[in-house]
Amino acid sequence: MSSVDIPALLLLLDEKELAIRYIDVQPAQTNLAWSPLMPVLDPIRCDPRFLAAIVKVKVKDLRAEGKELQGIWTAVQNSAGWRLLESLRRVRRRVLPTGTRRATWYESMISAFRRPTGTTEQFIRDTQISKKLWA
Repeated sequence: MSSVDIPALLLLLDEKELAIRYIDVQPAQTNLAWSPLMPVLDPIRCDPRFLAAIVKVKVKDLRAEGKELQGIWTAVQNSAGWRLLESLRRVRRRVLPTGTRRATWYESMISAFRRPTGTTEQFIRDTQISKKLWA
């Protein structure tokens, strides 16, 4: 039996106050993420205490998720692969400055590989653009 089942069972027994008190006392243990979608919780959905519990739990979850994602992003930025990628980007910016014929040719050639779902006609059209650049 999950922690959401207890308030749902209390509501089925027409014990709204007990269900709300259970959610108030144990909002962290009660998984309220799916509660807006559960029809069995309709009788208490508009109760301010229920709404406050949902907001409190979601705010905690969002803050924890934000901290976790920030940690992951920091780990990615400090990785050797990220530093290598940034080095390659700097080299590409030096070798292929924006707006030059080299950069335009490179973009037209690489765009065929960036769109794997593209059709043969798109590939031909992209390569014809690069042929015009060399003419």
